[in-house]
Amino acid sequence: MRKYQKAKVTRCYDLASAEYSKKFSRELDGKPLDRSLLERFAEALPANARILDFGCGSGQTTRFLYNLGRRGIVGLDLSIKTIEIARSRYKDSSF
Repeated sequence: MRKYQKAKVTRCYDLASAEYSKKFSRELDGKPLDRSLLERFAEALPANARILDFGCGSGQTTRFLYNLGRRGIVGLDLSIKTIEIARSRYKDSSF
């Protein structure tokens, strides 16, 4: 088994970031179960809870939770390119 190489993984995600963003930016629109689970998750937390969305990609799930009133959410990702896309798309959310 090969050793994990963070730099190579990051580079691959950076290279795929634009296409990933195009393909998955509206992903939750067609996933009512996922939206329902996220809504239940958000409702179960205290109003001022801090939420970290690890592997947020270009921010669609982070933004969904933000739109539910979860202002304490922060999106995190290994790829700076996907974070740049998320920041440009959702300027009032934190990444």
